[in-house]
Amino acid sequence: MSFGTMRDRIAFDLNRADLTSSIALHIKSAIKHYESKSYFYNEQHSTATVTSQEYVSLPTGYKSFRAIRCSIGGNDDYKLDPKNHDWFEKVSRSGVVGNPIYYNVTDSQLRLYPRPDQTATLTMSFNQELSAVSASGDTNAWFNQGEILIRTKATAYTLRFTMHDNERAIVFDDQAASEELGLDRRNTNHGTEAIESWL
Repeated sequence: MSFGTMRDRIAFDLNRADLTSSIALHIKSAIKHYESKSYFYNEQHSTATVTSQEYVSLPTGYKSFRAIRCSIGGNDDYKLDPKNHDWFEKVSRSGVVGNPIYYNVTDSQLRLYPRPDQTATLTMSFNQELSAVSASGDTNAWFNQGEILIRTKATAYTLRFTMHDNERAIVFDDQAASEELGLDRRNTNHGTEAIESWL
């Protein structure tokens, strides 16, 4: 399904062909609402090997990390913990090297502390930023594997914020919640359960 096809489908279902511009905005809002969550179609995994590097390039398509694990010299891996930018600015001046324990995303790069003093293998689980949509023919996984989730949530937004029909909006919110639950279960079948054990 494309962006335009979903927009027109919602307009048809609501019998409001005059609302296509508003519906298009609500579709984008629905995607924004869910894009920080991991689903089988927007979660990716990447591996990087680093030596004596404080900064590491982010994986292609990175939006947010779910987990980062580090292995030193082929030994058992362990989870890195996030720290904020101010914390990193304070401790990075110390020049400490060793096995990385913490990470932060700074200036579109992954930052490690301590800086590894030997080869470290990073295994990253992250949410992928899917291509944006604007033209009617544009599409991505939100309009295919996530089609029902986005369509029902966008319909709820249209009913609530444009048509001011909160009673009907609740019905579609419930449908979206049910679809989200189904996708969460499908995540488990695609191995997300193993990723959750890292957290």
